[in-house]
Amino acid sequence: MSKLPVIIDNRDKNTAQAALVRILPNLKKMDVATGIFEIGSFLQLEPQWQTPETIRILMGDETTRTTKSEILKAIIQESNESIEIQKESDDTLTGLAAVRQAIIAKKILMKVFTKTKFHAKCYLMESQDHSPVDFAIVG
Repeated sequence: MSKLPVIIDNRDKNTAQAALVRILPNLKKMDVATGIFEIGSFLQLEPQWQTPETIRILMGDETTRTTKSEILKAIIQESNESIEIQKESDDTLTGLAAVRQAIIAKKILMKVFTKTKFHAKCYLMESQDHSPVDFAIVG
């Protein structure tokens, strides 16, 4: 496996997504601050996003209808056992069902910043115990 570039500049295949795909399997937790959050990001990072114990997201209030809808569905389903029943028959939930379950289980924690425009782009990542380094991506 080649080394991860120190600078992620989105040229060629040196993208934040490519870096996250490689880093996520070694993470204990990740904190994200982002102005615009799209739940589809988890689908692009499947299944690697499921490795960290927790993912905390602070986001601005600009997002898509799909993201708002999925977050609301997760909140509504928190008291609904249908995902648990589905998980018993298939322990490898994927796609939006897996994201919803992670929100319900509080593996993914979200807060929305609404006071002013929030234009952050920062990922702080704590590695699992066997890794000698932690990571950060700042944009």
